[in-house]
Amino acid sequence: MNNKLQFLVPVAVIIALSSLLLFSYNSQNHFQPPRLPKVVKSEITRLKISSAGKDVEVVRIGDHWEIIPEKSTVAESKIESILKHLVNLELTAIVSESGNYGRYQMDQARAIRVAAFAGRKRVLSFSIGKTASTGHHTFVRLENKKPVYHARGRLRSVFAPDLDKLRDRAVLAFDKDKIERIRIRWPSKELAVELHRDSVGNQKSIWKNSDGGEVETSRVKELLTMLRGLKVSKFFKPEQASQSFETQIEVRLESPGNKSCWLTIYKPLDQENLQPARSFSQKLGFYLDKNRVKLLFDISEKLLSGPTD
Repeated sequence: MNNKLQFLVPVAVIIALSSLLLFSYNSQNHFQPPRLPKVVKSEITRLKISSAGKDVEVVRIGDHWEIIPEKSTVAESKIESILKHLVNLELTAIVSESGNYGRYQMDQARAIRVAAFAGRKRVLSFSIGKTASTGHHTFVRLENKKPVYHARGRLRSVFAPDLDKLRDRAVLAFDKDKIERIRIRWPSKELAVELHRDSVGNQKSIWKNSDGGEVETSRVKELLTMLRGLKVSKFFKPEQASQSFETQIEVRLESPGNKSCWLTIYKPLDQENLQPARSFSQKLGFYLDKNRVKLLFDISEKLLSGPTD
């Protein structure tokens, strides 16, 4: 009997210690945030972001992203920031399991909901609340999960479903060095200038108008630089999409292979310091600042005159 007790006591101790260690391990795990599924940037093809009735969906189309259904281009810097934060999303601590989401601004009215897809597969879904008091974390909750966690970074501004901030505001996208012909049309006059390249080494290229007169190269470069840097001031509202305006000036840029892009600026509206316009690079109509339009007019008018002395 004594031999049996001597054998059973150590076994019981071992079992007790093992149970204690297992309980301790599980308890520690319970308070550790889960490891998120790996997000591969190149595999993400669609994103859905929504908050308080604002729903935005963007899809990858070739080498760029578009907002659907309007098909406007997403600003490259904006989509890169979103994808970077998705790939690097990290939960650092569990904050609450009470289900009281209002205090973290994660209730239905204030939470930002994000879903990332690779094809038809939902890769990651989560809700974003307010920025934590640390200033370096944001409250986050995973889809269909109760706990609220800390996530690194200030995420609300990155994922805000704001169409104006998502849209690419460049009026025209083109390579200045490839433009070979420029056409400008006013209501009562028209100008066309074309690049003539030297047959030997292309070192002495000159611009000429339709009459064969030389146009100063610096003026052409000034126009192209101005057009390349032109930005949208404000986009049309949906109800303005089919609205008609009276044309004030049309600009068309042509490059090799019959590729061209265009910009049409309409006469100003009396009640605004903006002028309506449409372009090849923007699916939506938009407004330009009148001062920028005036500068474009001044530069264009210079092309009508010959080279300066």
